[in-house]
Amino acid sequence: MRKRRMSMNVEPTLEVIKAAIIAAISDFGKPDSSLQYIRDAIWKVVKDSDYRTWTSREGNVLRVEFTHCAQKQIDSELVIPDLVINL
Repeated sequence: MRKRRMSMNVEPTLEVIKAAIIAAISDFGKPDSSLQYIRDAIWKVVKDSDYRTWTSREGNVLRVEFTHCAQKQIDSELVIPDLVINL
């Protein structure tokens, strides 16, 4: 008797999304100073999730705010210091 595996499409947690964003930005090495370049990398990570992001740069710090589609308020934020990404 063969067992069947059921694949379930599980929504990634916010922590998984944050880690993927850091990896996506870091994978490109040293990106140019274009915020749009960074937003494109982040969009590729969150496009299939229930989260939307707002990205801003304050000096050498990148700030990503997460809002769940079903809510109107900011759910969480990710602050990436210049040690992780050199802008």
